Amino acid sequence: MNVRLKRAKELMGYAVQLTKDEGLPTMVKRGAGFVRRRFFGKRARYLPGKKVLEAQAAEMVGKTAENCGLPTISILTPLYNTPENYLREFLGSFVNQTAPNGQLCLADASDDAHPEVERVAREYQQKNQRIVYKKVENDRLLTFLTFGSTPKAVPSVSFMETGE
Repeated sequence: MNVRLKRAKELMGYAVQLTKDEGLPTMVKRGAGFVRRRFFGKRARYLPGKKVLEAQAAEMVGKTAENCGLPTISILTPLYNTPENYLREFLGSFVNQTAPNGQLCLADASDDAHPEVERVAREYQQKNQRIVYKKVENDRLLTFLTFGSTPKAVPSVSFMETGE
């Protein structure tokens, strides 16, 4: 079951039980407190406003990894028979990042029955120089060691699966 749906059902069950036990005014008061904490408190979970995102994007226009003032981050991602729609969504998400300091290293261990993985990865690599693609044998350890010395000297490296 979807986690969000499960959480919504739990909250609705809690609200119904609270209404039965303590009455509607108490439930409304607690619901208002939840909304206030969730969206307007110090630790509120929300995305920055559209104006903030636009200002951040405008600030990074024309900057490169060398002059943006941010450390370069390499993301090592193994690929294995990844469906084309998921791969395009993943690569599109990386390309649309506003900060120019990221580098995506793709290690493709797909079999011969899935040539679209290489085709799509090469297509995005031509559009964006921050994407590095290598075809590797299907050996999990080798996938990680392939990019042991990344093309850029980077202070930070992370690992990401295409499904995350």
